[in-house]
Amino acid sequence: MFDCGGTGGDQPIIDAINWVTTHAIKPAVINMSLGTVCRDGSGATVPCPTGAAQGIIDVEKAAIAAGIPAVTSAGNEDTDACNNPVGSAAGTINVAATDNTDKRWVENATHASNFGLCVDIWAPGSAITSAHNGSDSESEVYSGTSQAAPHVTGAVALLMDTPQFAAATPAQIAAELDKRATVGAIPGLDSMSPNKLLFVSPPPVTGGSSIALARNADGRLTLAGVDKARFMYVATQSAANSSSWGAPMKSTSKGWWTIGAEPNAANRLELAILTPSDQVWHRQQTAVNANTWTGPSQLDGAVMSVAIARSSTGRLEMFGANEQGQAFHRLQTDQNSTTWTPWTPFNNTWRLRSITAETRTDGRIVVVAVDSRQHVSSTTQAVAGTGTWSAFTEIVPPTGSRLMREVAMARNSTGTLELTGTDGVGGVWHTTQLNGNWSNWVPLSSSKTLLHIAAETNLDGRVQVVGVDSTGAVWQSAQNSAGSTVFSAWTKIDGLTLRP
Repeated sequence: MFDCGGTGGDQPIIDAINWVTTHAIKPAVINMSLGTVCRDGSGATVPCPTGAAQGIIDVEKAAIAAGIPAVTSAGNEDTDACNNPVGSAAGTINVAATDNTDKRWVENATHASNFGLCVDIWAPGSAITSAHNGSDSESEVYSGTSQAAPHVTGAVALLMDTPQFAAATPAQIAAELDKRATVGAIPGLDSMSPNKLLFVSPPPVTGGSSIALARNADGRLTLAGVDKARFMYVATQSAANSSSWGAPMKSTSKGWWTIGAEPNAANRLELAILTPSDQVWHRQQTAVNANTWTGPSQLDGAVMSVAIARSSTGRLEMFGANEQGQAFHRLQTDQNSTTWTPWTPFNNTWRLRSITAETRTDGRIVVVAVDSRQHVSSTTQAVAGTGTWSAFTEIVPPTGSRLMREVAMARNSTGTLELTGTDGVGGVWHTTQLNGNWSNWVPLSSSKTLLHIAAETNLDGRVQVVGVDSTGAVWQSAQNSAGSTVFSAWTKIDGLTLRP
């Protein structure tokens, strides 16, 4: 909004804020790394007179009233932040800067973060690598509250990008930031400054779901899961397409952590089970539709997240990501075999965590994974039943990327792949793939917060989703009809408490 020298006065700021207020596609947030500085005849910083920058303040308030939070920088004059009327305007989130030791950022006697009662929150602002106007790829290292404010703006954007806060008011967003902030971490502050340091706390992308779903030959879904004590549980629908489940069966052995499931060519369900130390174990039903299982046998290799899909040859393929984020695949040596080919690495760039897989109608398997940035990427077999795969490519629906913690995939009766995911704060989202393209992410439900998730298709073609919340309770939801974007209300599956 300023000229190439970084100046332009109040009017460009007013015009820019008005433009955002008029044209913003919500949720939206304004970052204002700028301020008004008033000085006396000697050049010393002094409080601005009443009415200074009033035009900017008025349009700030209008943006906030329109539901758009405004994040401002507290200023770098080593003085009371209330002297800056733009940053201290009512309703804004005014941000002061800390250094890499969590102290107030101070560069010299006249260039340091402002402070005081008009500061709302503190955020990192020392030696921040940012863009520079020398070229489209040039960067520069800057310090000050102009670098701290964008950190808070990013935190606001993350909050507003979740179902819980998508419709929140700017005041509610500010209150949530205040609630999440780390209190008392900044040493040496004056008594008027709030000792609150920005804290963004999405659950880490650690990989490995504690729950899995697979369909029996008779159409009933079987749920397999692991609890906090590391026992495994298996429960099966009372009847195909039902929302009721039989009593869960508990394993005699313990020490499990992550689980994946899929029927083999003989229609017996097979489980891949991981331990906290990333060991890979395997077991299968003793007979079709049975409630009994073979004893677990260990496979070679070490992965922290696992998924299984059946290839066009009838052999199962296993997919995993290790602690370093490398992704691998392997294949049963023969249909229904208990031996597998060696792990073969994918050529993935980012460190992968959560992983899921599903077979398309043409027999090619699609693998979808969440990386360490919480971005979602996919790869597809070049030819069904072969070990040749496309490069992992980020899934970017028309409205852009979405940060996810965990994903699960199923194929509905129309042949469409459906992907469900949980975001950084447990919101549940859904997208579908048609002709190779993914639709926009839409919230599956705004009333449920889940950490782990699994998905499978009922006998009638409806995708069923089960998930684990932060208490370990297990919940379920199903499409109203095959291919529908509308899912039933979440209901609790009694008798199960799994690892959150």
